[in-house]
Amino acid sequence: MRNKIYYRGISSPALWCRRSGYIAFLLAFAAFIFFRLGTVSLTFAFYVMCLSAIVAIISLLLGIIGARQVWTRGDIGAYAVANGVFASLIVLVPFIYFAFLWYLSPAINDLSTDTQQPPLMSRSIATIDKADFGVANADADLQLMVYPELIGRRIAMPSEQAIKVVRETMSEHGWKNIQEMSYEEGSIFRARAKNPILGLQYDVAVRVYEDDGDSYIDMRMISHYGDKELGFSAVAIASFMQELDVKLRDELLSSNAIAQ
Repeated sequence: MRNKIYYRGISSPALWCRRSGYIAFLLAFAAFIFFRLGTVSLTFAFYVMCLSAIVAIISLLLGIIGARQVWTRGDIGAYAVANGVFASLIVLVPFIYFAFLWYLSPAINDLSTDTQQPPLMSRSIATIDKADFGVANADADLQLMVYPELIGRRIAMPSEQAIKVVRETMSEHGWKNIQEMSYEEGSIFRARAKNPILGLQYDVAVRVYEDDGDSYIDMRMISHYGDKELGFSAVAIASFMQELDVKLRDELLSSNAIAQ
């Protein structure tokens, strides 16, 4: 009696799972890179990201069908399903994360360490009209509730020294279009900041003024996108102020050492 030879079929859904997963990944990757380089707008990149998410979901559905065929009929395609699902998850996990982050974030995109009299933002730099008139009362109350740790700094140092430290710190951060406007009590620095990972842009203002021999430093940051800053501005302000604390302390110690 001749032995029967069984041929394993190839799961077509499994192959298309891998193909669509790769397409979704390439779409998302291209949108991110081109936006990061400033070639396309955030709106265009967002639409491409949504398209890639839809393709990734289709890939996962094909992966379910392909996995069932591999399991029940013994078809070839397990490796293709694994690759397609992995590529799709690379696209969907960040997309879902940022969707939840947007949903949970408060509706505020203008943060300042001084909510009563925030540093003024020039109309030529700021992206919203209220920038010249301070943070709206509702936004101020909301910020104090959500980000109570965002406070200005006071240091026993002449404003000239504090201004020098602020200027150096802003330059080290790589912020673009730094403008310094001097007035009788001190200076206001304005700049364009960029998230080092996502490439999101923000308008920044840092105010330094002197009162009774002490220097007061406040910072303001406005997001370019929508009505939510997703916590990125808060992190940037806190990080900048913490770094400024270290540099101001070093400058103060250096000045005291020279004076002695």
